[in-house]
Amino acid sequence: MDAATNPAVALSALEQGCVPQWLRDLAAEVVVLRIELGEERSKTIRLWDYALDREDRVAELEAQAVELRAKVSLSSANSSLPPSSDKPAAKAVNAKERRERRRNASAARILREESDEKRKRGAQVGHPTHLRPADAEPEFDGELLEARPRVCPRCKAGLDDSAPEFEPPKTEVVWDFIPEERRVKVTGWKRYSVKCPHCKRVVFGQTPGSCFGDGLAALVALLHGRLRLGFREIVLFLEECFGIRACLGSVAKLCREASEALGAKYDEILKAVQESEVTYVDETSWRNEGARAWLMTAVGEEATVYRIGPGSSHVADVDSLLGPITGERTIVSDRGKVFDHLPTGNRQICHCHLARNFKQLESYGRASAVLGKALLGQERELFRAWHAFRRAGDRDALQSKLAPVQAEMRRLLDEGSNSLVDGEFCRGVLKVWDALWRFVEREGVEPTNNEAERALRHAVVWEKISLGTWSDWGCRFVERIESLVATSRQRGESVLRMLAEAIRAYRAGKKRRPRPTKLELQARRAAQLAVAAS
Repeated sequence: MDAATNPAVALSALEQGCVPQWLRDLAAEVVVLRIELGEERSKTIRLWDYALDREDRVAELEAQAVELRAKVSLSSANSSLPPSSDKPAAKAVNAKERRERRRNASAARILREESDEKRKRGAQVGHPTHLRPADAEPEFDGELLEARPRVCPRCKAGLDDSAPEFEPPKTEVVWDFIPEERRVKVTGWKRYSVKCPHCKRVVFGQTPGSCFGDGLAALVALLHGRLRLGFREIVLFLEECFGIRACLGSVAKLCREASEALGAKYDEILKAVQESEVTYVDETSWRNEGARAWLMTAVGEEATVYRIGPGSSHVADVDSLLGPITGERTIVSDRGKVFDHLPTGNRQICHCHLARNFKQLESYGRASAVLGKALLGQERELFRAWHAFRRAGDRDALQSKLAPVQAEMRRLLDEGSNSLVDGEFCRGVLKVWDALWRFVEREGVEPTNNEAERALRHAVVWEKISLGTWSDWGCRFVERIESLVATSRQRGESVLRMLAEAIRAYRAGKKRRPRPTKLELQARRAAQLAVAAS
């Protein structure tokens, strides 16, 4: 082994002095490089260990980020969380998606061709029937009345007990609810069918047109319209409490009949509202068939009326609901754009809505906050004076207390109208300045629109529960039953009795169609099956 390949030999030779100096320098340099190489190798090992640790940490953090991102994105739209737990940003996104779906649904419904119509809601043609027994006599043990024909409708011949029977008499059961006695009454009708001896026509005895009486129909409409029970809950209620078997279609038919029966009463309520000297009006959103709609209410002195329309409300909708505005008649509303056309001399602006606008102004900060805080202070003084007037009834004291409030509020709004930020809002309030103080002069006018706000609460809860209405007759039912309930409360009358009377009058004035024969029923059923098969 020589000095060129072994550093130890080279060093030994260097010590003995048998090699040249350059070789000695080279050997010393090799020794230094080997030491540095060892240090670099240990440093590299440490760096690799550190890099592996950092890589594991990065993978762990990425997993945590994925988990946290999934938690943050959870909302009521993609999980079982309640809507109340949604963050403001998520609520805004969900609201935007809902608006987009409603717009698309409205456009699709307008552009949809007849051949592309969606399947209708409810029972389909050809579904299994659920019929009552043709003869209920074996299971009926209550009051039994006879329905025997006395006159032939064709030849006007008299029919006595000796007329030949066409088929054995059958028993039909009629359930009714007596509002005065708060009980259910069950009546059986034994219906006879005889053959006229002169013209040979089969004549049936006249029984009530429905197996549900006027009072029971009114009760079903009240359960759905006032207590907000769904059709299935009403079916369960009738069967469990009264032993009355009804299907979903029967409940829907009774509600539709009640809506038609309330048509004349609704017109009477609308006329009473339009003749009222002070009317409170407000509007909220509604949904019909999943599309955007509106619900508007007008509260008079002795009546309250509701109306539902598609899309967005317009000036014509407000005018048709309120009627002519003349003389000293006053309309109390908020500053909604749909009410801007109302004459200022017959209008009172709601100060509660105005106070919310001032509160929003205060949240802007800087000069807007100073202006909003000062205006809110004047609103508090206004309501102190109003509550003192309601206790004492001294209108002169009310006017004297509100005079400095009016002056200071006018000064603040005039100053704010020159601002670049708050100018548009202040000028809008000054535009209806006279409508802010109508309650100071006229009897029966309040500075708030709380009457209309309270009238809308029940309808808003109903819309949240049932997701609005799904047909035109459903809209009419909501309008009429809500108007009747609110008006009855104002007048101190029984809603159930008024409903029963309206249905009784409607059924009495409705021309009964002749009872179809068995052949007609069979032909009708065969036609329905043929349509379903095609």
